[in-house]
Amino acid sequence: MEPKKPSGRFNPKNKRQPKQRPGASVAVKAAPKTRKSPANPVWILGQEYDQDSESELVAQHAASFLRFTYRRDFPPLSPYSISSDTGWGCMLRCAQMLLGHVLLRLALGETWRVPVNGAQIAGAVRLNPAYRRILRLFLDEPGPPHVFSLHHIVQAGMRYDKLPGEWFGPSTAALVLRDLVRVYQRHLRGKLAVYVTRGDVIYQTEAESLCRDTSLDASLLAYASGDATESVRMENLKRLSRRTQTRHAALQTVGHASEPADPLGADDPDFFDPLMRPPPSAALPWAASLLLLVPLRLGVSSVSPDHMDELRFYLSCPSCVGVLGGRPQHAIYFTGHASDGLLGLDPHTTFSAQHSRDPGASAFSADDASDDESPAAPSTTPFPSDALAEQLHVSRFVTLPFSQLDPSLAVGFCFRDRDAFAAFVDGVQRRAQQRLSEQREVLFQAAHAPPSYYNDDGDAAVEATSGDAPHDACDFDEPEQPPSDATEKKAKGVDRDVLRLMLGSDYEDDARPAEGGEGLERAPPAAASVAANDDDVDDDFVFV
Repeated sequence: MEPKKPSGRFNPKNKRQPKQRPGASVAVKAAPKTRKSPANPVWILGQEYDQDSESELVAQHAASFLRFTYRRDFPPLSPYSISSDTGWGCMLRCAQMLLGHVLLRLALGETWRVPVNGAQIAGAVRLNPAYRRILRLFLDEPGPPHVFSLHHIVQAGMRYDKLPGEWFGPSTAALVLRDLVRVYQRHLRGKLAVYVTRGDVIYQTEAESLCRDTSLDASLLAYASGDATESVRMENLKRLSRRTQTRHAALQTVGHASEPADPLGADDPDFFDPLMRPPPSAALPWAASLLLLVPLRLGVSSVSPDHMDELRFYLSCPSCVGVLGGRPQHAIYFTGHASDGLLGLDPHTTFSAQHSRDPGASAFSADDASDDESPAAPSTTPFPSDALAEQLHVSRFVTLPFSQLDPSLAVGFCFRDRDAFAAFVDGVQRRAQQRLSEQREVLFQAAHAPPSYYNDDGDAAVEATSGDAPHDACDFDEPEQPPSDATEKKAKGVDRDVLRLMLGSDYEDDARPAEGGEGLERAPPAAASVAANDDDVDDDFVFV
């Protein structure tokens, strides 16, 4: 018997593909499209562009940053008569640019862009209440709501022996940003915390302690306080119990906890009791986003190729928010890199402060008025003005050759939640291990908690990696090691007198200390706050 000839149809038993007739169509699954690596790449804070074919996108991204520059004719820096920061304030303007970008990113999203056409910029940004509110924080006026103005930065810098007219370094600029954010938390609705590393190591527990919600700890202390009356103690316990139940339900929703097996939850390790078993900090969501600043000293007079490779790598990370640095006598806010050097925004252009005046500077606007002040009459002057919008948003970067970079700098990162920060820490640890195994230098490292040789005051027994600059030609070189907490405590008596003179009504002796350690730990008085309660805060200024 002759064997059966295979038919032209597909037989599932032999699992062979049938022969196709000439001209027959075949359904082929298309391979996923991948972006080709550009021949001339440009990296801007985690976003890659092709400089040849995507120059318009690069220009639009550049225009979406806030470029703060030198100003003249602003209100004098009390008690001095200085009314211009030309020649000495470049690092302070770079610090403003970095913080301004962080606030825009958190409030408007990472993909927010403005038109490249200068005539259209003002009209586009005026329609955004969150943008206007953020911009007001940085205008060069001495009082609220301009809490990140040059006036407040200079006042906070006095704590680190920096007087008006003196040059700041990246480390001092980072510390000043940290202090001002702590002082004026109400203006940010408590949605941002700043962590400045001590040396070149990021300690995860230190950073997370600044972002976690401490209201549970406060309720525990209030309940346990012997000074409180019994009625107050019982009321605190009721509030604490309600808050804990709410959080436990929220954790169940996201899968961090399960329903207790018994009414008291004794058999469930995930059950959180407000007094006997409070929830661990790792199980609680962050109450604020994190701005991480890492001051570094990468050499004596130049940056090594290994360190430059690391810097380019981290500027290509989506969580990076820029670098405070520059070259001798020239500070620049770096936001990316290309094949020929680092890209950034240059503050060395002087404009009149008249262009940046707030129409409601003499009184709070309706959005910013507190309970004890009547809102100002609505202004007919557009804000920002056409001139100010064109000065703030430029569609080009300056380029600094890699060889000219000064080794004193500070790298910034921003994280919305714990998961993003934990993934970053894990990536830093793995990259550091790999590079060290190859005997290559790393930019910084990460660890879970500080080592045992850090004492209770936070003083390091070893010298921080950022040291004194050996040359005097740099307008932002300085002793880069942040002052120790013990030194800060010793100078607090002088600080109170100086800050009372400089800050005036913005300073209170009995202000409560901020969470997370030393700093300008002063809470703004009620009269100086943008909002006295949550109802007074601009609903448009929210972090997404």
